[in-house]
Amino acid sequence: MAPSHILYKRGFWLGLAFTYTVFVVFICSAVMYTGTPKGVNHTTFAPQEKPVFSYFTENSLDDIKDMPRNATLGFGEIMYISMPNRTDRQDAMNLLASYTEISLTQISGVVGEMVSEKARPVGSKSIKNGELGCWRAHANAWRHMIRSNIETALILEDDIDWDVNIKDIMSTLSLTMRGNTTLRLEPPTAQEETAAPYGLDWDLLWIGACFHKVKDPENYILYDDPHAPRKDQTRYRDSEYFMKFFNVTYPVQGGKRIISHAGSPACTMGYAVTKKGAQKLLFHIGHSGLYSPIDLTMGGLHRKGKLWGYEVHPQIVTEWHTGSVRDSDISDRGSVEGGPGVNMRNSARKAMEKDLKDRDYWEALRQRKLGSGTLTIPQ
Repeated sequence: MAPSHILYKRGFWLGLAFTYTVFVVFICSAVMYTGTPKGVNHTTFAPQEKPVFSYFTENSLDDIKDMPRNATLGFGEIMYISMPNRTDRQDAMNLLASYTEISLTQISGVVGEMVSEKARPVGSKSIKNGELGCWRAHANAWRHMIRSNIETALILEDDIDWDVNIKDIMSTLSLTMRGNTTLRLEPPTAQEETAAPYGLDWDLLWIGACFHKVKDPENYILYDDPHAPRKDQTRYRDSEYFMKFFNVTYPVQGGKRIISHAGSPACTMGYAVTKKGAQKLLFHIGHSGLYSPIDLTMGGLHRKGKLWGYEVHPQIVTEWHTGSVRDSDISDRGSVEGGPGVNMRNSARKAMEKDLKDRDYWEALRQRKLGSGTLTIPQ
């Protein structure tokens, strides 16, 4: 056994080492939980506190007015629904998104026959299998929003087009909606004013409906948008909505849009949805029954006051039709209306085709050899 003075010294140094270790652990813990090293982009929340908007720290720019110009147009995510076998449409959508600097997430379409008999909603016996699959695909998008805690998302179909100036258009829409005192039921919250470029007072924001039945024509916002289509670029019924519902003559040169309460919109070419809206959709459609195609059911819920939202006229997202059986995954009937770039001032698909298809570098080289002195690339 060691002498007592040796044991005393050994105990002293062991105790000192233990104290030092505890001190170091305490300091490191304090740094980890109360501070962020310089240059690290990290947001912390108090215990049991959740981020209010899932897109605020990830996808937004510094100022709310710039959010509509980011890769998801100010939404938490942009999803498009496409049948797995429609690789042609997926190629086109990815080209379109890349050309206009948009980020897309694909949601796989569903074959109606693959929906389990036990999973079929009450009342769905009367709808076609294609319509059943369409419902399930949209329901999967809503469920994805809820599961991922996405505050707002834009949901698109895979046969659509938008203007080459889509970011300017959405920025103008955002500015108009943030100044909206005509259509809102309640004033915006502080969180909406700082982190929600389109507000959060709606369930659905229809920017790509093909038919409207306005229920509240006395209340609307008429605003300037230089990229809104000219009258000769719209379908007759779309420009006539202005006079029919709002007693406003659609300008020959375009440049105007209207925001109104959503009465009974149809077609799901493009609509934005909040997380609360996704919860309502998943509850009311499917969980509580499905008695008609998805778009008509959504319109019916607006008509009954179960969903609240806005719609934009003329629509910002529109269909891209070829006039063949390729235009539908629900039926083999070709398109009977619309066409490439309809209701669009500057179709992004047309601009992309011209830019990528019409270039002739050999002709440019020939011109240079002929003495033009300048390498001219056809536009």
